[in-house]
Amino acid sequence: MTNQIIMLGIDKLEHHPDNPRKNIGDISELTASIQKDGILQNLTVVKKPGEDGRYLVVIGNRRLEAALAAGLSELPCVVSDMDHTKQIETMLIENINRSDLTPAEEAEGFRQLTLAGFSAEDIAEKTGFSVSTVNRRLKIAEYKTKAVNEALERGATLADFVKLEALKDKKTREKLLQDIGTNNFNYRFNSELTEQTIKENEKLIRKLLKGKAKELTSEELGDTWSSRCKYKNDTDIHKDIFLTEPFTNKSINLKSNDEVFFCFRYRRCEFFKLKPKTEEAKNDTGPKHTEAQKQYERNRRQLNKMAIDFYNLRKEFVESLSDKKTLPGWKDICLEYIGLFAIHHGYFDLSVDYGFLCNKNLNDGSPDDKFIKRKEYYESHSAGFIVNQIYKAWGDSSIYSWHDNEQYAHPEFAGNSALDLFYEFLCKLGYQMCDDEIKCRNGTHELMQKIK
Repeated sequence: MTNQIIMLGIDKLEHHPDNPRKNIGDISELTASIQKDGILQNLTVVKKPGEDGRYLVVIGNRRLEAALAAGLSELPCVVSDMDHTKQIETMLIENINRSDLTPAEEAEGFRQLTLAGFSAEDIAEKTGFSVSTVNRRLKIAEYKTKAVNEALERGATLADFVKLEALKDKKTREKLLQDIGTNNFNYRFNSELTEQTIKENEKLIRKLLKGKAKELTSEELGDTWSSRCKYKNDTDIHKDIFLTEPFTNKSINLKSNDEVFFCFRYRRCEFFKLKPKTEEAKNDTGPKHTEAQKQYERNRRQLNKMAIDFYNLRKEFVESLSDKKTLPGWKDICLEYIGLFAIHHGYFDLSVDYGFLCNKNLNDGSPDDKFIKRKEYYESHSAGFIVNQIYKAWGDSSIYSWHDNEQYAHPEFAGNSALDLFYEFLCKLGYQMCDDEIKCRNGTHELMQKIK
């Protein structure tokens, strides 16, 4: 590497194509400074491969753009003979030290270094990042830089990208990238993660039941199987296995001597065995349902599934507030809605000991006295604690929804004023409803529309 400074024509200089920094930012102040005082620090450049007399800027890209804007024709430069790997390393470290890179740009810089043979440990040592941070940036580098930057502009956080790592399918992660930073991300991420868990459990259960039981599809089980199958979930056949949680059992105990069938439906693995083949059973084909009734049932099951997903979103949001000492306006919000809940909801879990409902002293006296005592109680506890206790007392459930849930009935919009009120409470605390929640709440979801 040579340290000789020479003057090079500005028309011979180009931005380095592999510079991880793609956005040079606002250069108006730098341009004004150059117009007044000129270039006070030289640029570091390398010869452009295959083009004599042209150079790539390794250090000084902002100065190059500002000098162009200021109308300069020549710039002081040091021509370096560093190899390509050293060029990438130099550009990356320079920008990182100035905190000028976005996570997407850092990710691209790290990726370039790995292509040059650097390990995550090597990069961590040179940049000062932890190995785990480097590995997470390398995960981000798997996505298109444009898509990552668009997500960050929407308000995505690095924690959102870390969450994506839980999804094993790359196409699924890429699909969800368009939702990061929107009100739909947590809902769709949780749905995909649940589906991943269900598929993994199904694969494991099939392996454990191979040669022991016969699988039936939902279509095979249908309407007629219900009249010929004896549904068992007691001691002689394994109980239902819920597929939405990791299945940790290494075996499934089937004590029955009869032929056993299993079926994956309703997010469960259900077990059956045949009834004795009596004449009555042979002639009983079970109830028949019209195509419209079958579609209603499919819609109802899907709406029930969504109700579970919405419940998980509410619960996850409230749990995320647990460590919050304060939230904007939380005291007034809690004081307002705790009374409204008692009126509209009609039920509270009074076993939850959170003072202003369960402590007799806080409920004695006039309404004004109660309000003052409750407010004092709030003063002595964090926002997260109070919100979590109100949530527990409200008794949230995965069955709360906005549709008519009768078996084989058209799952039309039914409304739920208590649930609406609770969503008002959550939204004032910062909760963002996803699009499907909004549609279900106002009755416009396609699953609630009449089937013709």
